[in-house]
Amino acid sequence: MQTQSEEAYFIGVLLGRGSIENSDKYISQNKPFGKYVLRVPSFRHTPLGKTIIETLLKYRQGLTSEEIICKSPKLSANPNITVKTVGQFCGVRLKHWHPISLQVSRPLLTRNQGKWKIHYFNLANKYLEEQEKYFERNKRSLDFVLTHLQNTLKDFSVYINIQPPEPGPFNMEYFSIECHMPPVSFTMLNKKYGLSFGDAYKHLKLPKTVKNYSSAEKQEFIRGLADATAHFDKGPYWYGDGKEGLWQVRIALLADSKPELGVQLCHLLQEDLNLPVLSINWIKGDMPEKKEYRGGRERHVILWVANIRKYFPSPFFRNTWKEEFLEQCWQEDKKTLANIVGKRRIITKSILSKCPRTPYQLEYSTACTSYGCHRQKNRVADPTLQAQLNGKLVERDSKHRKKKQS
Repeated sequence: MQTQSEEAYFIGVLLGRGSIENSDKYISQNKPFGKYVLRVPSFRHTPLGKTIIETLLKYRQGLTSEEIICKSPKLSANPNITVKTVGQFCGVRLKHWHPISLQVSRPLLTRNQGKWKIHYFNLANKYLEEQEKYFERNKRSLDFVLTHLQNTLKDFSVYINIQPPEPGPFNMEYFSIECHMPPVSFTMLNKKYGLSFGDAYKHLKLPKTVKNYSSAEKQEFIRGLADATAHFDKGPYWYGDGKEGLWQVRIALLADSKPELGVQLCHLLQEDLNLPVLSINWIKGDMPEKKEYRGGRERHVILWVANIRKYFPSPFFRNTWKEEFLEQCWQEDKKTLANIVGKRRIITKSILSKCPRTPYQLEYSTACTSYGCHRQKNRVADPTLQAQLNGKLVERDSKHRKKKQS
């Protein structure tokens, strides 16, 4: 029989990217099983891009799309690879490629007289490293689905099916697992958490049952949610030592989820688990007065890696590659934190504390109060010491950069 912690983890994964569907299996003629589908995202490994870059590195004078195919045994042996396919991939996917959260000074590829040529060799090598990393992570994500998730679900389900990876947006793919449950258990679990058919994240707010979890069960719920939705990003350098920023973990809630869920998760993290939240990145429609948005894909509940290591018991992720990368980020952060001196210490101490960090209502927090946050104060936004310091540091660093470039 499953434990309550296993159930909490299951609900976390389901709430992140899961769905509730009709099963094609029947316990009897008129009694179908219920089906839950859990999805774990991963960046898609692209063998075509890897092969193109490896070929162009061998022929540095440049090659046409047709020559790239002819010079590569892997591509020429594949009848589905055409000159048009290679040309489009070079122009759309490779030419302006750069690692996430890293700006580059020039494009990866250039095209002159019909020939594609490596324009930035260090970036080309970085691309190959990234593809190898994605390939390794994909294998480990699949292993995670096959082992931990399957072991967690074995007491829930009569039938467990592993599905081929599903393509997703933004170079993502989803490893999925189907959990077929007897109708009585399926109905009881749906009633317990207020679940209904369809994509769980689209209609769910934080279930009351989750709010009544023990601290250990809430932690397991967050682990499930993080395994299904979280990704890593690096904060701006002015929140670090002036050269390097601090690492963040972002719990991503899709745009068609309910905005109240972001505030409820923030409350669960800060109030119940004592884990500070930097902010919620809202999307278009959440803040009608705001003219500039980060995009309409998903909302982000932003956590600092340094706070996760300080306040949350290890592991934060059950997915082993994510937990290992979290530790790698923490080791980098420790070096960055050791280099912070002077007024930057005030800023760092402030941004690592719980939200809100000022007695004034900031621009992004107007959405927070609209969707139920009781921590924000209904005061007009006003300059704070943090804002003043941030402005001075950004201005000074900007002048320094311009001087260096000139």
